[in-house]
Amino acid sequence: MGQERVKGETATKVEIVLGVLFVLGALSSLGQGHLYSSQAVFSTVGMLFLGAYLLVRGIEWGQLVKAYRSYSTLLAHSPSGSISEIASAEGTTTEVVKRNLKLMIKRGMATNTAIDEQNNRIVSAMAGPVAAPAGNRQVPGPQAVAYQQRATPEMVVVECTSCGAKNSIPRGAIAQCGHCGAQIDAR
Repeated sequence: MGQERVKGETATKVEIVLGVLFVLGALSSLGQGHLYSSQAVFSTVGMLFLGAYLLVRGIEWGQLVKAYRSYSTLLAHSPSGSISEIASAEGTTTEVVKRNLKLMIKRGMATNTAIDEQNNRIVSAMAGPVAAPAGNRQVPGPQAVAYQQRATPEMVVVECTSCGAKNSIPRGAIAQCGHCGAQIDAR
């Protein structure tokens, strides 16, 4: 059973490998004493900083990919889409989960995903089917994680007032723009 590919997964590995190569190249120049000119010093320091930047960025992307997979698994088994439930299961705060979700949305990892700030829930394509409260019937995803008095909330397209991007969110929800992160309102 293979895992789905997540945006940023390949970039994570490439950035870490390039970061290591740049850092090793810079350290090699330092170790061999090839710093006879100011140009050599600047290029070595530049390689060192670029390598460190790529390493840090690759590690951050890797952590976000790991969080995405974890959140997706939790959402697939949670009919509520509650951010509090995810935070509890992850052993972290709701603020950390929201920050990660905002980054996932901004970086294009969690497409068709919005944060319903009013109900502290995720409305997402990350989740699987949503359990209906009456009977064993399943409400098909991915349009809604939170079940609120009807099988599937009516989705509306809202244009972001900050950047003009079009976002699909449940009617009556307050969410964040998937492009710029600004708050959008579908009331």
